[in-house]
Amino acid sequence: MRKLLCAMAVLMLTCSVIGCEKQRKTIIPPGSIPEQYPTKFTTKKENGVWKLYKGSEPFYVNGAATNNFYGLVDDWGGNMVRTYSVNETTVDVLNEALANGLYVNMGLFMKDCDDFDYSSEANAAVIAEQFENHRMWVRRYRNHPAVFCWSIGNEAEGTKANNEVYFKYVEEIAAMIHQEDPNHPTTIAFSNSDADDKVKVLMSKAPSVDMLSVNMYYPNVGGVSSSLASAAWDKPWMITEYGPRGTWALSASTDPKELPWGVPGGNDLNRKG
Repeated sequence: MRKLLCAMAVLMLTCSVIGCEKQRKTIIPPGSIPEQYPTKFTTKKENGVWKLYKGSEPFYVNGAATNNFYGLVDDWGGNMVRTYSVNETTVDVLNEALANGLYVNMGLFMKDCDDFDYSSEANAAVIAEQFENHRMWVRRYRNHPAVFCWSIGNEAEGTKANNEVYFKYVEEIAAMIHQEDPNHPTTIAFSNSDADDKVKVLMSKAPSVDMLSVNMYYPNVGGVSSSLASAAWDKPWMITEYGPRGTWALSASTDPKELPWGVPGGNDLNRKG
């Protein structure tokens, strides 16, 4: 399951939280970093219910997976956007988000396990370089007031079952982030919520991951909660991509409608998510 380009995706944190304080809009020059006053976000379990706080105030995530249109996200009641990587230009994303009263789920790009072997000694130097790059970006942006959390990879776990080596590496990164940046939680984005192949291994090997992010589309999003319950996941979780079925889920047999370029395109009004 890959990112649905140009689609707005709802981010929902399954904590019992209420409201959000609207941030005053400001104008930030491109390429600049505003005064370094980080916004502290924490997760707390109170009376058996997970809650998310911005400072001392309860906070509920309402967001969109979009590279633009930040003003519209704000206009429609959103308070969050996400990125899928971090680089030199991310400061402009952060500044634009801040100017629109939004926070940013900071995506740290991870090499995909289906294309890269984290257990190979031949890849040790690349793995170490990726780790240090993430440390560099955390240090660069950790004090920006628009940062919400650090997301360690997007669907990078691949299709291999019980990939313990990868999740041990995720734990190293999550622990490093907590050391470098105590003000923002960590998460990891999965392409589904398979209990045995992913969630249970994550729980066992990467306890420093604070929240789970799940990218899920029609018609499967309704099963995420039960899947996580079967895995005994006991931390907050978010839906970080959501929408109608993507092209990967369409077939000529079930979706006879064909798009002009020859692929199935059967998302009718009953299957828009």
